[in-house]
Amino acid sequence: MSCSQAKLSARTASRDWSRPARRFAAALFTGAALAAAVAYGLPDDSAQELLIEATESTYDASTGVTVLTGAVRVRQGSLRIDAGRVTTTAEDGRLSRVVAEGAADQPAKLRQRINPDDPFVTAQADRIDYSIADERLELTGNAVLEQNDREIAADVIFWHIKEGRVSARSDRPDGVTGKWRPKRTTTSD
Repeated sequence: MSCSQAKLSARTASRDWSRPARRFAAALFTGAALAAAVAYGLPDDSAQELLIEATESTYDASTGVTVLTGAVRVRQGSLRIDAGRVTTTAEDGRLSRVVAEGAADQPAKLRQRINPDDPFVTAQADRIDYSIADERLELTGNAVLEQNDREIAADVIFWHIKEGRVSARSDRPDGVTGKWRPKRTTTSD
């Protein structure tokens, strides 16, 4: 196998990877994939320990693609990703895209605290596609996005993170649905 086509493949039914395989997979994934996934998280999220669990991990140096499959769990600081498959793509040494896909009976899930004073942002969908260059999160298939006191559900949800703009569309009979919870106010006597 040439260096340009170097691939890492670590398989195990018990998730007890050998120490070198675990370190190599974590190094590949840490340097690229999670740097972008936590770009809008808490300031110290990226400094926290990265924990990755998957049945299989494959890296292709010629394409810059890392694929994690089989009950994938990623934890770093306030970031939580649970998916059946996570694929990351790097271009020119920088991460450009992270895609999390659900398993047959479970959606992909992402949870992260964006600001210290705000509650967690949670997202779930059959597919979560994070384009780093566009600073956009696209949720496709049974998509739900919760942020602060708002929740939106649709077939497809686009969250333009930097602009703070969310748009959605749905072909479902009930269309796009949302919940907005009023902020509680205290009264003084």
